[in-house]
Amino acid sequence: AHQASVHYARCATRIETGQRKKMDSQHAVQGNTYLIARDPSAPEKLLIRKEGETVLTQPEQTLLEYQFETFGKPNPLAHFLHGKQIQVGESLDVPADVARELLGHTGRQGRTDPMSLKLARIRKVDGATRAVFETRLRTHRSENSMNLLMKGELEIDPATCRTHACRLEGPVAMSEYRGPSQARFAVTTNGSLQVSVTNQRPPHTARSSRSERR
Repeated sequence: AHQASVHYARCATRIETGQRKKMDSQHAVQGNTYLIARDPSAPEKLLIRKEGETVLTQPEQTLLEYQFETFGKPNPLAHFLHGKQIQVGESLDVPADVARELLGHTGRQGRTDPMSLKLARIRKVDGATRAVFETRLRTHRSENSMNLLMKGELEIDPATCRTHACRLEGPVAMSEYRGPSQARFAVTTNGSLQVSVTNQRPPHTARSSRSERR
């Protein structure tokens, strides 16, 4: 079975208003450690247990199921890159269907454009080789007219295509109609989104550390 120990050192949403007032909303998973598993005999079922046998709250369950929807499933990027030889400076366009699978639930909420990958450099981390790609990804959601353009870096293990780090940021715009049919009005929101995910293996443990900042 596929399993991992995940610790959330920090997980919060930051909202900045037009007056530059910052409001941080801490998520229920912050500071906690979870055991995530997927049984091959029931691959659609995600098993989540909180360290210390504590019962999960509904906000924890919802967030973890959302974030780990693709955990333990075949890596679509590995299938796409398998057998390809890429030199530093070369670019690839990842098909839209592969990009949607990488995003999981988020990618199926609307339209996802092909994702561009440019091999920026090769670096060594504790003796291991890492391929660092510059990436660009755009998604659209029709129900709230949301447009999201993310740029950043994707760091993977060339031998397995396992993602070790992902740093993305970009502008987000959303527009939706509210109110009764006789007095409908449009609400338009503009802002930015930053996401950072890092997988680490501390000494003598099999723990994976993941954090997200929006």
